[in-house]
Amino acid sequence: MNNLEWEKLVVAIMDGLIISQADLAARCSVAQQTVSTWKKGTRTPSVHARRQLIALANEAGLSLSYFSRASRFVSYGDIAELPVERAIDDQTSPILAILRQLPLHDRQDVTTYARYKLDSHRRIMAERSYLDPVHTAI
Repeated sequence: MNNLEWEKLVVAIMDGLIISQADLAARCSVAQQTVSTWKKGTRTPSVHARRQLIALANEAGLSLSYFSRASRFVSYGDIAELPVERAIDDQTSPILAILRQLPLHDRQDVTTYARYKLDSHRRIMAERSYLDPVHTAI
């Protein structure tokens, strides 16, 4: 667990699950600023957070071998340069198959837009559940 490139794994998890830093922080029970330090590589996750990140990586279908410092047979610089097919296992959803066909800049645009739409949807659903008369105390 110590030989993983956590900063690249964090970005790949966020991209794979289409979640924001705040969402990832909530799932790992840490502050959003902590996730930011992980992404910058200035700090590494705690043991508890590492376990959560590994579980989230599995949920996203990521192969941890691609983020291992010991695994130098794959040469990649920035995670943005990492092709989707290298970071994601073979059992992927149809949307990831489409993403593979896009150029890098388009892939980043789609991911950014998907995060925006997902956040909007979550806000709307939270407002609806708040306004739902079934859940409102009489």
